[in-house]
Amino acid sequence: RIRRGVRRRPQHPTFVIAPIRWAIALVVGAVLCLSACTSTSPHVANPTASASSPHSAPATSSLAAPASLPPISSSVPAPSSSLLGSPVATPSGSPSSGPPPVPTALPRIDPATLNVFYTQHLAWKPCIGLYCATLTVPIDYAHPSAGAIQLAVSRELTTRSPNLGEVVVNPGGPGASGIQFLDSAAGFVRGQLGNEFDVVSFDPRGVGSSAPIRCLSSAQLDQWIAFEADPQSPSAVAEQDQLAKGFAAGCKAKSGALLAHVSTVDTARDLDVLRAALGETKLTYIGFSYGTFLGAIYAQMFPQNVRALVLDGAVDPAASAVELDQVQAQGFEVALKSWIANCVTSAKCPLGTSAATAEQHLDTWLATLRSAPIAASNDRTLTLSLAVQGIAAALYTPEDWQSLTLSLTAAMNGNPAALLTLSDQIDGRQSNGSYDNLIESNMAIN
Repeated sequence: RIRRGVRRRPQHPTFVIAPIRWAIALVVGAVLCLSACTSTSPHVANPTASASSPHSAPATSSLAAPASLPPISSSVPAPSSSLLGSPVATPSGSPSSGPPPVPTALPRIDPATLNVFYTQHLAWKPCIGLYCATLTVPIDYAHPSAGAIQLAVSRELTTRSPNLGEVVVNPGGPGASGIQFLDSAAGFVRGQLGNEFDVVSFDPRGVGSSAPIRCLSSAQLDQWIAFEADPQSPSAVAEQDQLAKGFAAGCKAKSGALLAHVSTVDTARDLDVLRAALGETKLTYIGFSYGTFLGAIYAQMFPQNVRALVLDGAVDPAASAVELDQVQAQGFEVALKSWIANCVTSAKCPLGTSAATAEQHLDTWLATLRSAPIAASNDRTLTLSLAVQGIAAALYTPEDWQSLTLSLTAAMNGNPAALLTLSDQIDGRQSNGSYDNLIESNMAIN
């Protein structure tokens, strides 16, 4: 559904969200996203192309004596699990105009069984300019003795004393690494907050350095991303269905018992364990994009534990999957038109100098990629799907417009390497052809 990551840029950390299988919607003349319109952050861009993490040689947490636990409410809205599967259409009403979702009852959990997790102490160790630790959480909160995993946690300390404690930041996704985010964006967050808080982030369960979900080989992920999804073609729909079944089967085979326990509800419970391990009686939290959904679920489950929440680029929990797709597509359309308006003011714009015809020029060129994809010098091929993703990758901030103009110019002249690199940044594909687990964790969590 919504995907957010981080791209490293010296002294300029930035953010991104995007739907995981947007190609179906975007090939209908729209290259578009929610965050480009709704995030109040002045810096919005692409995910990192680096799989490296500052979470090196993580310290382990120590478990202490039991203490009292907070009550846990019994219901939350069920997160949507469907995939993007229809072309862009203008919604007839607001994204939440349909009937509200019916809350799903959660299993009753005996708080006493979670004492050992709620009373642990984080053992912080220096890690590349930050401090890192691991948080122990149960795989299944309903059966906490059945096994546990370690979540990677990082912290950037304020220089002010006394201060207001810890603020936990989630960059969204689902599937984005909070560890990589804080490594890149600590200065940005600090600039917005001042020095009142220590800034903490973590890789949610199934993500990055926290028991990552794996589903496919790199070659299979290449096939998944480059697939030309066409909702008007029965054979393409059937092939998409087979690819999706193969993806699901791969997740089940590679990720085991954890696969059934990477929901937003599970992560909200982890967030409350993290709150306690940080020594905070109430949570101060900033969530971007999907992180706003996590924050809303947390507030519904643990209302008595909330100090303050900032929800930036808020996702409507009551919106259906199709409605969210429509809003994202509209946001990308605004961003595309903004780039085109800027591009045509230059004689070097690959779409000409007329805004009235530029978008049609782009659509016409993209359509040629269906029958005539462009080969690159590194044995890769620019397909329609990859071209759309590459264009979308550069639409999050005007600072990337020049890169888009240059990359698109080269691709339209037969050299697609730069546009493929932009597409890779969206999907977490590394220069050696491997992937981080952004796509797989996004799919599993949704």
